[in-house]
Amino acid sequence: MEYLLGKDIFDAVCKVVPLKELTELRIRRGQNIVATNNFTRADTGIAADKKLVDGIVGRATSFSMYAYEEEVRRGYIFYKNGVRIGIGGQAICKGGGLTSFKDISSLCIRVPHEINGCSRAVDWVFDNYKNTLVISPPGCGKTTLIRDIARVLSGTHDVLVLDERYEFYGNGGGIAPRSMIDVIQGVPKNLCYEGGIRALAPEIIVCDEIFGVADFAAVKKITASGVKILAGMHADSVENVKKYFSELEEYFDNFIVLSSKPRVGSIKSIMRKQ
Repeated sequence: MEYLLGKDIFDAVCKVVPLKELTELRIRRGQNIVATNNFTRADTGIAADKKLVDGIVGRATSFSMYAYEEEVRRGYIFYKNGVRIGIGGQAICKGGGLTSFKDISSLCIRVPHEINGCSRAVDWVFDNYKNTLVISPPGCGKTTLIRDIARVLSGTHDVLVLDERYEFYGNGGGIAPRSMIDVIQGVPKNLCYEGGIRALAPEIIVCDEIFGVADFAAVKKITASGVKILAGMHADSVENVKKYFSELEEYFDNFIVLSSKPRVGSIKSIMRKQ
């Protein structure tokens, strides 16, 4: 992180939030940089400017935005060790889709944390595992919980993780020890699940951030293939999933809803089908 941010910014961040607790940095041109941990947000007192933002983007991409074209098209830059940088600014669109950014003005740097054992709060899920959907707004610990559930499940099942945005296992080194986990990284889940099922024969497929028609179709086909699924989705309640994405309800047996209050990763509600 020191190289990515530069020493001055790194030192300022560490003064307000210890590095081991850091979960997110918000860097907006013309505004003070804000650091977040599981409990609070802290103002670093340092305002970001174009030079600072461009420097972080340059170091994150090894000063070759072209090499990260596909990631940028999806709105983020993968750095390393699971660190993902969401980007905002003046976009370039061609053919009806976003292709790049010509002026990046804001960054959201997400820092993953493994919390080994956090799945003990839902340990009932491991008894005769059934399809499970973890629901939460962004930044509420969804990926952390899914990662730990996958770690435990891998002790007794062959698990395939579709790590589309390098959130689960960083650059392939793995954040958590895993005994029977295979990982496919950097590919949209709807493009790789079929090959993964045929080639790796998983018992359980794990993926995060189900969003849109293509992902819904992938979930349907995964469950129809006889493979169980553990997935995440951005929403704030089971009721809203049913209301806006009613087709998903029939594919999952367990629904776990997380909240950031009183702290990130708090369980808001649980629904289990009988």
